[in-house]
Amino acid sequence: MIACAELLKETKFDFHGLPRCFVRIDVEHFIKIDRKWTPLKSITRLAREMVLRAIGLLIKCKTLNEIRVLLLSLFILLTNETNGTIPENDEETPCEQHKRILTEATSTGFVDLQQQFNEILSLAETEEDARTLIENEYERQNEALDSNENPFQTWADGILLESKIFIKKKEME
Repeated sequence: MIACAELLKETKFDFHGLPRCFVRIDVEHFIKIDRKWTPLKSITRLAREMVLRAIGLLIKCKTLNEIRVLLLSLFILLTNETNGTIPENDEETPCEQHKRILTEATSTGFVDLQQQFNEILSLAETEEDARTLIENEYERQNEALDSNENPFQTWADGILLESKIFIKKKEME
């Protein structure tokens, strides 16, 4: 995981130690599991669908910048109590602005990850070779998880802190 983080951050990295591997992501099952999250059960249907669509879109992102924009918008949307416009000046709240960003981003639908997986699978000589590579890499990566800090968690925590700048509290009447 640290090797992936260093590679994505474009820091100096020994590319000879980077394994040739890929990850298969079954979007449908991932989203089905996400639907069961307790916090999603207590929000409106529209908000739940927006969150699930954003999660699906996060899976298909190709750059860290795309992920960062989506996470920031999602965090702002989830942590703000108000949306719409500010009555005094008729400006959109940050929540409304980021809701629009998420709506536009998720309106294009999901990428066909199964087709991408099949294309990657065709690059291996046999399906058994591909399975072995995946299993070995999975075991190797999980060995290091207990002893190292997750750089992706630290990065996402930074985005969450940034999103708190945009929180607008409901005016008490």
